[in-house]
Amino acid sequence: MDSVIIVKLPKGEKLIMIYSIAGILIGAIAGGIIGYLGRCVGGTCPIACTPWGGILVGALIGFLVVSGIQQKKNMQNKEIRKNISNNQSP
Repeated sequence: MDSVIIVKLPKGEKLIMIYSIAGILIGAIAGGIIGYLGRCVGGTCPIACTPWGGILVGALIGFLVVSGIQQKKNMQNKEIRKNISNNQSP
């Protein structure tokens, strides 16, 4: 029998994974629509020539956007914690 490995992630890591997957899916859907509706004639544009190219590029862009937003939030949270700890020290 095959055994299933279940990994328990901390709450913050679960949210990061959920946001990343959501960004990939939304980007892939948007890229697929662009690839389907935006037919190019020359075949040189990887996004608009085929829906598959649009899906791949859209998923990548969606992941990068979500990662950038998460990184910015983490930096802001670290700055807030730093300011709080500086104000509490005697």
